[in-house]
Amino acid sequence: MDWTLTRRILMAAFLALDVFLFVLIRQNAANSALPEAGVTLPRIGTSAVRDPLPVGDHVLPTIVLHPLELQPILAAVFATVPEASQMASGILYVHKNTKVLLTPSGHIVVTLPLPPDTTITGPADAQATAEILLGEVGSPLLTTPDVTRTGKTYILVYQEVAQGVPLFGAGARVTITAGRPATLDMRLFLAKRSDTQSSILPADEAVTYFVAAGGSPEVQSVALGYPTSPAIQGEAQVAPVWRITTERGVVDVNAYTGENLR
Repeated sequence: MDWTLTRRILMAAFLALDVFLFVLIRQNAANSALPEAGVTLPRIGTSAVRDPLPVGDHVLPTIVLHPLELQPILAAVFATVPEASQMASGILYVHKNTKVLLTPSGHIVVTLPLPPDTTITGPADAQATAEILLGEVGSPLLTTPDVTRTGKTYILVYQEVAQGVPLFGAGARVTITAGRPATLDMRLFLAKRSDTQSSILPADEAVTYFVAAGGSPEVQSVALGYPTSPAIQGEAQVAPVWRITTERGVVDVNAYTGENLR
């Protein structure tokens, strides 16, 4: 028997086994959801959860937000802007079938007639009509809407985005019924990128910081985006966050540093 050949075959087999075990261990480590912290991180695949992003491979800037201003909307929907009325629900402008309401939380709710000869036969017609109306009031970039129908009424919910990720709490809800005025309930911002940018933390690392700061390890969802607030009146510069949802509520974690924001 050629023991030299046998020895070489065995050495090659052990080397291949070592490589296989090394790769397997690395994959298991990468796929584990923070076992040291006892964190239950949901499987990737739902719309609420983003894939963990490796540091250095994904960079996001801070952005400067400015709420969509009321005056251009008033000028777009009224030939002559009517007098404002102070109501319990906010500041109201009314002329015939057209209304504009500015709520204390910063929503602008516009009620206006549908364009002439509008025909609503299905979701595509409803979406096309909604986007004509949103375009008239100067809406910024929105996602493709979620559309639901109840009887003859279509409700289209749009998410505002900036730098490819959501602006949490910003978007529009458009209600359309054939033969009736449409309602646009909007909380929208004009967003521009700043000169400041940095690599973001991976999702699992953000969760580690969150749990270390006393957050619940029973994580239901993690999503990347920019925070908004009714307190934003003029310009505000905001950094990206990981929004972590648990059974206790929602907390934003700074995507650069891992600091819990609220």
